[in-house]
Amino acid sequence: MRSLLFGLLVGALGVLGASCGDVTECAEETGCPCTVVSDCPGGDTACAFRACVGGICEVDFAGGETSCGSDGQVCDGAGQCVSVDTSFAALPASPLDGRFGHSAIWTGTEMLIWGGRGDGGVRGDGARYNPATDAWTSMSSTDAPSARFYHSAVWTGSQMLVWGGFGTDFEATGASYDPATDTWTAMSSAGAPSPRNQHTAVWTGTEMLVWGGVNGPNPQNQGARYDPVADTWTSISGSGQPSARFGHAAVWTGSEMLVWGGTDTFDWLGNGKHYDPSTDTWTTDIASAGAPSVRQSPAFVWTGDAMLIWGGWDGGNYPLDGGLYTPGDGWVATDTSGAPGPRQYHAYAWTGDALWVMSGCRGPVCGEFVDDGGRFTPSSSGGGWLPIAPTTALSAREQATAVWTGNEMIVWGGKSASGHELADGARTTF
Repeated sequence: MRSLLFGLLVGALGVLGASCGDVTECAEETGCPCTVVSDCPGGDTACAFRACVGGICEVDFAGGETSCGSDGQVCDGAGQCVSVDTSFAALPASPLDGRFGHSAIWTGTEMLIWGGRGDGGVRGDGARYNPATDAWTSMSSTDAPSARFYHSAVWTGSQMLVWGGFGTDFEATGASYDPATDTWTAMSSAGAPSPRNQHTAVWTGTEMLVWGGVNGPNPQNQGARYDPVADTWTSISGSGQPSARFGHAAVWTGSEMLVWGGTDTFDWLGNGKHYDPSTDTWTTDIASAGAPSVRQSPAFVWTGDAMLIWGGWDGGNYPLDGGLYTPGDGWVATDTSGAPGPRQYHAYAWTGDALWVMSGCRGPVCGEFVDDGGRFTPSSSGGGWLPIAPTTALSAREQATAVWTGNEMIVWGGKSASGHELADGARTTF
């Protein structure tokens, strides 16, 4: 894998005298000149190799899972040799019964679990887990939304907004939860989107954008914006919007919502669009050139400069590929070397520099459950994977949730291979 970090000629940069001390500085200093590889500073390492291209020193990074140490260490795809000893610790018993289709939100100090579907039916309760004290606290149910699963939930910085889902029917209601006071407040339903589940919701900093989803056999291609301060809904323009779908990806870039992939029940999709709430317009089509193959239910996150897609289901297979989409620059395929096996309904979380993936299912009717995972670090050339081994603290499962606390990933709930819903979880660092 080549990380081309300097492609301009030295003369154009005017840095013929640049100080280049070692192989890593080939990727940090500007325009180290060379005629042959030996002109490049320092020496090669097990995970980073010098290269001379167009008169400029560059660095090739070894792929993720390339062995580089005597104690089972591997390259991380970004030039570092790291340990893959991932230590999981089981969470204490929660006050909740087992469930899937629930939501999990990280507040900055606690993980909030709410709703879902369990062995005994649809749930309308929740609990808070504090990793600092390793303890659970039940959430108030007063004025909480009606029981539901496959709803959406976003964190505003002070409140959790829950909307939509399926309870006794498809829902078009919601409520906000304030953990500081342990209270629920119903959201206005005036102007809200039509009832649905399996939609997406993103938080812009001032509004929640809800789009897509499904109501019975009918996929949706409209949505609305919710302002929690004013408690008002505003329709999202339908002009130029993507086709109806559910199980799609949606991320907030800081100025736009990107929608990609999903299914309309009969076809699986590999297209999408940009939505700008400041002008209420669907603008640019997401490029199809170099895009991952069609799919629903992938892992999807915003890395800070790109939308990262991995895994999912295309109606017959579970794609192992993925992609990084940078607005204005298009797609770069993610490296499949060292990636965990294909899957959907996996738990995942973004750490700020890497995507964690754990558990999930594959095979006929998603009947093969998996208990391993991987950690993907993106780069301009696709990035690299490190494996996460199975652990006795976290059995194989699908539809578990995961949150990133700032230094740990916490996985909870889901459905077991025997078909029972789970009420356990585990936490890990890497």
